[in-house]
Amino acid sequence: MIHLIVLMVYRICNPCVIKRARMCVKSVKLPLCAACPCFAHTDPVQDLTYLYERNALIFQLNAMKRRISIILVAIIMCAVNSRAYTVRPIHSTTSEIVTAIHQDPMNFIWFGGSGGLNRFDGYSTVGFHDGNAEDRIGYINGVYPGADDNYFLLATKNGLYRYDYRTGVSSIACDRLHDVDVRAYVAVPDGMVYVGTDCGVYILSPELHVVAVVDKAAGLGSDHVNVLCLDRDGNLIVGHRRGMDILRYDGADVKVCRHQATEGGVRIILTDMNDNIWYNVNNKIYWAPRQAWLEEPERSSHLISGNLECVTALDRRDQIWVGTRGGGVLRYSVQPDETAPRQLPSLFLNNADRSEINNSVVSLFRDAGGDVWIGTMNGVYLYTDVDNSFNLLHHDPNNVNSPSIDIISSIHIDGDDTVWLGTSYGI
Repeated sequence: MIHLIVLMVYRICNPCVIKRARMCVKSVKLPLCAACPCFAHTDPVQDLTYLYERNALIFQLNAMKRRISIILVAIIMCAVNSRAYTVRPIHSTTSEIVTAIHQDPMNFIWFGGSGGLNRFDGYSTVGFHDGNAEDRIGYINGVYPGADDNYFLLATKNGLYRYDYRTGVSSIACDRLHDVDVRAYVAVPDGMVYVGTDCGVYILSPELHVVAVVDKAAGLGSDHVNVLCLDRDGNLIVGHRRGMDILRYDGADVKVCRHQATEGGVRIILTDMNDNIWYNVNNKIYWAPRQAWLEEPERSSHLISGNLECVTALDRRDQIWVGTRGGGVLRYSVQPDETAPRQLPSLFLNNADRSEINNSVVSLFRDAGGDVWIGTMNGVYLYTDVDNSFNLLHHDPNNVNSPSIDIISSIHIDGDDTVWLGTSYGI
């Protein structure tokens, strides 16, 4: 009986990757195309136009299927009293390594990576390219929402692109960023945009016009920027190949206020609830009270870990998690009544086999319920605080509904609690 119910949910619900069923079941909203039988695999631009013009009817169909889905998912939860998953591998047509996943306001899922931009249409993937040169967009480092609901931005190795998903037209968002490797992107509430590249930091207006460039000639420690972090006072912290710099922009002038040289490149920067700054240099993790660090970076920085290669980090508000290569997840407690972070026991994903391949973290994602999804070289793990347990989902060659490969390069959870996994072999 349970197997029959699961099959019914698989057919009726959104067939995209993984659906989490919680005790407090959330509504299930289908991608527009999955609810519309008139969608044909023809011209992508015509498809999008057709769908957007008929969104009222589609949302009505979504509502009907959502009510059915809620009932069925609730039955599964009552029957097995555990999380339920629906898995469907979606092999992309042009992207091998998926580096970024984005959901637009009309609930389409877009993903980018080594082969450019793709959209999942409910049945298969559709590739999108620049009209002037098919492969011009190239490798996508990140996908970011635009200033309005008509477009999103693509940070690529060939520049910053603007993609209008209503017309299907892509174009260079800023001529001066053409053929520039865009590695980091930060938008601020007033509409200004900071872009980190291999040619320094570009400051863009809300209309995406360059208002200032800060490079090595202007005082930046290195042109090769790896990461950007905006602190609570509006300072831009720039991590690059030779250390970190602090930039301040007052709307008219920009200046490098402080420079900290390091023994290697800085690839991770974040700030926590106690106003500490965290950063990674080579295999070392440092923290410092931010205000003290702004005045004396070297003197105020404290080494907290120094023997593991750090790949990614996650702010869990009262904890900082750092995913490593071969060492699982390093955890640090950050409490309002504690003057310094406190190291917690590391999370080894496979205690039985602590080999590098079984404990190498590639991506971290915290969902709305507070649980953490850990993408690794050996599948994806779901960590829950309730019982400090792991649930593993990995590739099974005998199961066509398992992930296509174990290397999970990116994780995204959309507004309907659907989990999308980007791998080195599609989505």
